[in-house]
Amino acid sequence: RLRQVLQNMLVNAFRHSSGGGLITLSSEKKVNDLIIVIQDNGTGIPSEHLAHIFERFYRVESARDRMSGGAGLGLAIGKSIIEAHGGKITVESHTTTPSGTRFTIALPLVETKRTVDE
Repeated sequence: RLRQVLQNMLVNAFRHSSGGGLITLSSEKKVNDLIIVIQDNGTGIPSEHLAHIFERFYRVESARDRMSGGAGLGLAIGKSIIEAHGGKITVESHTTTPSGTRFTIALPLVETKRTVDE
């Protein structure tokens, strides 16, 4: 399911970045968390929409429909999956230059003990 979340986030980033845009995917370990960042320099999300983008069926662009951009479920499902793993997802976005959106996912790291037989 985590692959599904990252795939959806990258598709969204490509969809909202013009040709020649920059999309980065990075990760790092911080204390007991894995931090994953998906960032683009696309059009950005207007501030009045940021509080709602993780809601089911919410679309920033009212002109979009299922035929031209999905059902408005991807981010809501993604947030549910991240939270089911004990994590958290946040978003920052700017529509003025330099525009772009940054999603940050924090997932707790779990130490596993391996036996000699593994």
